[in-house]
Amino acid sequence: AGAPRNLRLGVVTEQVYVIKLRNISGSTTTNVRVTSALPSGLAFSQSVPPPTSSEGGLLTYTFPSIAPGATRQIVIQANLLP
Repeated sequence: AGAPRNLRLGVVTEQVYVIKLRNISGSTTTNVRVTSALPSGLAFSQSVPPPTSSEGGLLTYTFPSIAPGATRQIVIQANLLP
């Protein structure tokens, strides 16, 4: 549906997304892959951790393993295209 409505060129041009993961199972999960598609009108700037791969607006993050009860967080920064 396009870029978020609160972004306006010259006013607010940056959007930050936070993705939180938690392993709620009783065993370690392996090869966890998270994909996130940026809305049209936004360009990827940076993220922590960096994406494992990035193609167009599709970002992929891979975690080799996540222990039971453990959490991971992905912070993605994107900018409004002119």
